Amino acid sequence: MARHSLILSAGCLLLAACAPTSALSVAATPTTGPPPRWEIYTSQYGQFAIWHPPGWIVREKHGSHRSIRLTIAPPHVTDQFVLTRKLGAPPSGGRQGNVYCRKVRLSGSFTGKRCLNTISGVLVTTLTGTPQGTFTFQASHRSPAFAQYDKFLSTFTLLRGVG
Repeated sequence: MARHSLILSAGCLLLAACAPTSALSVAATPTTGPPPRWEIYTSQYGQFAIWHPPGWIVREKHGSHRSIRLTIAPPHVTDQFVLTRKLGAPPSGGRQGNVYCRKVRLSGSFTGKRCLNTISGVLVTTLTGTPQGTFTFQASHRSPAFAQYDKFLSTFTLLRGVG
């Protein structure tokens, strides 16, 4: 139980506190570039690029209505960082018990919402208002990708002049 609480406390720090408010803005734009030796993955279909640790496996699946599901994980690991893209309006998300959210700004001037489920330990960031659709980033505290979550977000870039 202590380990679980410690991990959730780290997740709360990622949200800048685990109390519901709506005025906080968090910048997740890279200021120094990707971490050393990280590799870039570019999705021409999804019109974005994201950096990941060397040797991690990237899988991109295309779904209906031009949706995308991208997973990034170390070899031989099932828990992963998940990025999805859907066209159209973002999902409406009312307040749910044990889910605390903050406003964020990613990839330049696009706004979104970062939420932590304190029961499951899943951290989700939704980026809305992009010409390429709504992007959702997700990782569980059980995943090796959880420790890299902010780095993934800070290296996410929308491609320009495509589409």
